[in-house]
Amino acid sequence: MIYPLSKIPPHWRWLSELNPMTAVVEALREAFLGAGQVTPASYSLSLLLSLAILLTGILLYQRMARTFVDVI
Repeated sequence: MIYPLSKIPPHWRWLSELNPMTAVVEALREAFLGAGQVTPASYSLSLLLSLAILLTGILLYQRMARTFVDVI
């Protein structure tokens, strides 16, 4: 996230909002610089994506933990 969301064309903005950190960076940009585009919907999407990634990681770890030492 080097440049703000306002620089991304609207038809490609959805792709950048799939990054869970986009809403966090935009919220910080708005808090410190007064210029940011964070909406409750994008913040909620960020939270849901983060939780999905966390749960997927936990499930994969639990599945692989039993045999992980044997593989390495």
